[in-house]
Amino acid sequence: MKFVVFAIGSAAMWLWVRNTALPSLIRVLVSFGFLFTGGYFGHSREYILMLLLLLLAITAINKNPLSNSSTLAICLLSTVNLFGLVMAAALTLATVLLPSIRRIKTPISTSTFAAIARVAVLTTAFAINAFWIYPKQESQFGVGTYIGWQKPIANAIFPFAESLESNQTMWAIFAVITLLLLAYGLLRTNRIGFAYLLSACAVLSLNASFGYAFYWWHWGAVAIVAVTSPLLKTEISTPRFGYRLIVFSLFVIACSGLIANWKGPGELVYGKTPYSMSQTTADQLKEICQPDCTIIVDWDATGAAISAHLGGKSLYYLNRQEFGTFALFVRTNVSPTWEQAISTMQQFDRPILVTTDLLTGVLPNDLEMVSAPWGGVWDNALILQLATKPIRPQ
Repeated sequence: MKFVVFAIGSAAMWLWVRNTALPSLIRVLVSFGFLFTGGYFGHSREYILMLLLLLLAITAINKNPLSNSSTLAICLLSTVNLFGLVMAAALTLATVLLPSIRRIKTPISTSTFAAIARVAVLTTAFAINAFWIYPKQESQFGVGTYIGWQKPIANAIFPFAESLESNQTMWAIFAVITLLLLAYGLLRTNRIGFAYLLSACAVLSLNASFGYAFYWWHWGAVAIVAVTSPLLKTEISTPRFGYRLIVFSLFVIACSGLIANWKGPGELVYGKTPYSMSQTTADQLKEICQPDCTIIVDWDATGAAISAHLGGKSLYYLNRQEFGTFALFVRTNVSPTWEQAISTMQQFDRPILVTTDLLTGVLPNDLEMVSAPWGGVWDNALILQLATKPIRPQ
């Protein structure tokens, strides 16, 4: 899987390098930052897919914004995740909408019906994907809570800022200045790119401020928008001052990605502290469950990682009330309770419960701790057994 991630990421960055006229130093820094930091590509496979589809969409739009291929690419981009949906909508607003409206206003012809159909297809695709993808309080924990604007925007441009434990407002102001310089440079050289950057960053920053994208790798979507905005085709001759502003802004963003190898995301993923305790938990479960036992996990996202380390063993997911080996996307989350966990454990002969952070509160007297794989960045766990059906002596 790591090879697949690296291969797709390399293809995406090759497409980016191929389509940009920026200096070689900027190309190298941006490519290195995105491919090798502990951030956007090192963590999430969907990010490299999102970037690849975004670049394909920009390539198709530059050839002809009203072609079927550009419409298809935008629709595909909107299906990847929330950030892909925002980018697809911003691309449509900046490149497709105005020419389509102009064609609709012309005397009725084949191109008029084609423009109407194109707008209808894009609108329908965005509506369906927003219905399924856009997080709500019942579909993603912690959503809708205002966390402030400083932290998301600061970490979007300077992903190492949080690890410095310095003034987040100061870094946020620097980030806003960097984006404004880029926006002004685009306004002077590429107004289509300016509209795309402004609309996408506004929505992404608003989402992050209200907890719709509250992890550090989510904030990187703003950086992806920034480094792709100059690629959109423009008819304006390039003023030297505007071009220099673009180069300077991207240089700052690229250097931040480079620093993030050692501070921030890279430190979290590749540091001495384990990023996830899933493998340690799985190893301990192998030792505890001799010869076998029914493993119950509070959440399928955690269970999927443990299942993979157990060779694809089927685990019982409390939040889904079923056995499975992988995480399943659902529009409504069900937060499990201790009572539900105990009731489920009583149904099996040799049950063992693994909980991360969803089962909160005081540990019930009916449960005994067997082990506590702890000390990682994520997926710290408690392994518990039923007092009436002990697998291992207390």
